[in-house]
Amino acid sequence: MQEQSILILAKALRDHGVEAVLVGGMAMVVHGCDTVTQDFDLAFSVAPGNLQNLTAALRSLGASPARWGEAESFVVDEKLLGLPFVALQTTAGSVDLLMKTPPLTFEQLKANSILIEFEVGDDKISIAVASLDDLLLMKEASTREKDALHVIMLKRLQGLRIDSRARE
Repeated sequence: MQEQSILILAKALRDHGVEAVLVGGMAMVVHGCDTVTQDFDLAFSVAPGNLQNLTAALRSLGASPARWGEAESFVVDEKLLGLPFVALQTTAGSVDLLMKTPPLTFEQLKANSILIEFEVGDDKISIAVASLDDLLLMKEASTREKDALHVIMLKRLQGLRIDSRARE
C-alpha cells in the first residue's frame, strides 16, 4: 500500500510542478529504517508559484482536514499553506505539510535531497527525499520523545553506510 500511495503523491507533485521534499518517517523508511509511519511529511518551497502549484496538487488529491471532522466547505488555498503545520487526508493517504524544518531551510533540504525514481509502465515518476544526514539533524533538533528513538535508528543506519563504504 505504501508504494502505491507514494506513487500517487509523487505523480501529483510532478504533474503540478511542486517543489517539495519528503521528510519524516516515510523518508526514514525509504533510507532503510525499520519504522512504522502512517503519513507522508512534506517540506515545501514557499515561493508564490510553488504555493499555487502545491494548492493545485492538493486539490487534485482531494485534500481535506485530517483531524477536523466533516469539512464540506473546506478549501485548500495558499492561506492554509501559510500555517506552520497542516495535516490533510488525501487519496494518497495522510499528508502533513511542514512549512519549517528546523534546523534546516527548505533550500538546504532540497540541495541535499536524493531523488527516488519509480517506473510505472513507460512513465518515470520521482520524488525528492531528505538525505539521511538531514533527517538526523531534524530529528536531533526535535523535542518529541519518538524522535529520540528515530535518532538512534538513523545513527545506526548512518553507521552501516559508513561501514559499507570502508569495505569498498
